[in-house]
Amino acid sequence: LSKKSDAAIRHQMLQFIEYIVLHYTSKILDFKRLNEEPELAFSSFMVNDEYSFNKVKSYLESFMNKEEKDLKEISITVNQLMVSLL
Repeated sequence: LSKKSDAAIRHQMLQFIEYIVLHYTSKILDFKRLNEEPELAFSSFMVNDEYSFNKVKSYLESFMNKEEKDLKEISITVNQLMVSLL
């Protein structure tokens, strides 16, 4: 990171990623039936929300396939993930 502002953006992105993970974990646990194993709840959730998941997965795969990732591309990807939560 070449600038102080880059470090701040990186920190914010890590916070967004943490929020995204917690958000989906909470959604999956809410989706979980009584006495259902978490793995099965995850699978059921994924089947139920397949379209949204595939869209997010496509964003991530496109991003990960890029040879070089600059801070702007990382920010765009994280923003797309945040928007998918709305």
